[in-house]
Amino acid sequence: VFVNSQTLKPYVLGATSKSNLTELKGQLQKSLTDAGFTVVGQYQPASDANRWLMVVSHPSLDKAVKTVGGLTGFAVTLRVAITKENGLNNISYTNPLYWGNAYFQKEFSKAAANYNSVDAAFKKVMAGAGQVVNTPFGSKKGETAKNLQEYHYMFGMPYFDETIELGQFSSNEAAVSKIDNSLKTGKPGLKLVYKYQVPETGLVLYGIGLDGMNGE
Repeated sequence: VFVNSQTLKPYVLGATSKSNLTELKGQLQKSLTDAGFTVVGQYQPASDANRWLMVVSHPSLDKAVKTVGGLTGFAVTLRVAITKENGLNNISYTNPLYWGNAYFQKEFSKAAANYNSVDAAFKKVMAGAGQVVNTPFGSKKGETAKNLQEYHYMFGMPYFDETIELGQFSSNEAAVSKIDNSLKTGKPGLKLVYKYQVPETGLVLYGIGLDGMNGE
C-alpha cells in the first residue's frame, strides 16, 4: 500500500449488517480474534443503545511501537465501532494508515509494513462482517501522509510531541500502581475502558472514558 501521495481519512466504514446488535457484537469479536486482533476493552458510548465500541490491539501494532518507541505507544490500540441507524448496523474502524502517520510522524516508514498488515487484517474482518462498503470518512478532503506527519491543529495549539507531564515516580511499577489504585477507588466522571501493556516492555496504555456533564 503506497500512502505518500494519496489522501487519507481518519475512519473507514467497513461494512453494514442487518444482524441483531447483540449477535453482531459476538460475531465481530470472533472475527477480530480470528484475524489476529485482541479486544482489550469495549463499552457503550454516551450510554446509547444504538452504539457499541471495541478497542483492539494487534501484534503488528506492538512490533511497530517497539521498533520506534517514544510517544508511539499512544498508537498501540485502534477502535472498531457499531452504530445502528435506520435499522442498519454500520461497522467502522479507525484507519490504521491515517493514525499511523499521525503518531509515528517522520518515523512512519519504519512501521509502514506493520500498518499495512493491520490494514489488511481489518479488511479481512469486514469481508466477513456483512455487506462490504470500505468507504473512508471523517474528513472532507482528507490529508496526505506528509501533512499528517507534520499535523498541527491550529496556531497556539500544541504539537503531538508537546506532552503534559502529570507526575514523576521512582519506577515504572510505582507509576502503574498509582494509576491502578486511583482508578480502582474511583474518580468522578472517569471510567476505565481498557489497560494494555505492550508485551516485553514497561509501556502501559490506559483508555479512560469520560462521563457526566463534561464527558460524552
